[in-house]
Amino acid sequence: MNFAKLLVVATLAAIAVPGDARTYTLTELTVVTRVPLGNIYPTAISDSGVVIGNASAGYLQSTALFWTVDGNGRVLRPIDSVNSRANAINTAGKVVGTAEYRIAGNTVTEAFVYDPATDSYSFPVGPGSTGNDINVHGQIVGQLNGKPFFFDPVAGVRTYELPPGIINASFNGITDDGHIIGIRAAETPLGIALSSTSFVLANADGTIPGTPMNPTLANSYLSRNNAGQYATQTSVVNAPFFFAFNSIGSIDGSPVTNFLGKLPGDDTNYGGGFNDFLDIVGESYNENRYGGSYGDGIITTRTGETLLLSSLVTNLGGYFIQQGQSINNFGVIAAFGRGQSFILTPDDLGPPTPGVPEPASWALLIAGFGLTGAAMRRRAARAVVVVA
Repeated sequence: MNFAKLLVVATLAAIAVPGDARTYTLTELTVVTRVPLGNIYPTAISDSGVVIGNASAGYLQSTALFWTVDGNGRVLRPIDSVNSRANAINTAGKVVGTAEYRIAGNTVTEAFVYDPATDSYSFPVGPGSTGNDINVHGQIVGQLNGKPFFFDPVAGVRTYELPPGIINASFNGITDDGHIIGIRAAETPLGIALSSTSFVLANADGTIPGTPMNPTLANSYLSRNNAGQYATQTSVVNAPFFFAFNSIGSIDGSPVTNFLGKLPGDDTNYGGGFNDFLDIVGESYNENRYGGSYGDGIITTRTGETLLLSSLVTNLGGYFIQQGQSINNFGVIAAFGRGQSFILTPDDLGPPTPGVPEPASWALLIAGFGLTGAAMRRRAARAVVVVA
């Protein structure tokens, strides 16, 4: 370990974790295949503990993955597809994703739904689509041939026209009660990437807003919950390292002031996801730590306390937690670090806290930072996914 890394570890270890901090047991998710799949990243974890994710073996190469609660799972790759991505899972266990095909030398995408109950795929939208989210009713949102779409199992597919000045838009999330979250972009002198804005539709009958956008800011939808909140990540022109999971809003327009914190002295943070109780997981980043290659996984609890995830794991061993990616209502976390994926299960696992407070009651500031060095105790349990 070089001097810089030693200094970071010593600094973090000098700050104690609060005595009442929740602790976790780590389970590594590994995939056994004849051909290595590369780095593994989780996408989401359901309340039942099912995890979905993706493996990447190189640029633009991806394979969707599915882990059941008992550790058995499989690669999700529809027949004849060359790449696949798993993007969301609903409370019924159905997964929505995107498959890629090579047709006459061209890449064609198509949204798919995987049903673990029947171990089958369906393709409800058609070629040219990407599937981004699915709710408990089987309603799906995404993009179809450059336009946002909404799919309902009864009504079918509906696409949405873009307002003047908007050249690209996508629906990225849909709640169980039908609220839709998306992002739209316009061409500006700064380019499309720095002229995007998130938006919310109260229901499928809404229209994409055409209001002017700030040419120096860009924000993108990150995640949503079923308690009426959604999060965006913001970037600022000429500050490429300064992203912030700094906007959690309510669909009804009321503010939510609990947001992902950072480690002391860090440059920025990257949000992963949050549950209905506003427990938030993500990554705290400093471009001078670890050579600027990655950050540290953190959790900001519903009480506003920000903690280093690795300091809370009782069997961390030699594993490294770079980011908390998703957290369910039982507090179980899907996380990753250095190409490996994990489930972090609370040692006091029990039913979720009954009742969801009103957004106004979350008027909390980031209350402090309890950090420690990595606890190295017993070897991590391994949940091995065997591909049929």
